[in-house]
Amino acid sequence: MSTTSLLVQSAPVLAQGALLTIKFALYSMIFGLVAAVVLALMGISQNRALVAIGRFYVSVMHGTPLLMQIFVIYYGLPNLGISLEPTPAGVIALSANIAAYLSESIRGAILGIPVINGSQRTASASRAARRCVT
Repeated sequence: MSTTSLLVQSAPVLAQGALLTIKFALYSMIFGLVAAVVLALMGISQNRALVAIGRFYVSVMHGTPLLMQIFVIYYGLPNLGISLEPTPAGVIALSANIAAYLSESIRGAILGIPVINGSQRTASASRAARRCVT
């Protein structure tokens, strides 16, 4: 079998795999970003319980390998009566992992905005900084 005939025969399967990869990536980024914003807001909350829950979640996700998280979601949840198809299980696992890592970046970005008037965080600080530059 020649290389070109093998590539022609494999092309539909490879295209299907590429589309599935793009689907995983897009869904995981969208859901991960939404969850990361929620976790970041929990991390800067005045409620100590929310801060503790957010930190615990981020710590657990940082402390476990992604493959183990995927296995727990796909193989462990059916023991609790929650059975998922492979694609949703993968998207949930990747989104949960992305959310933990991205939430720290978002939380740091929010805390990097200067406090104005004692309690108000605004993006107008960047405009004020530009006015000071001569």
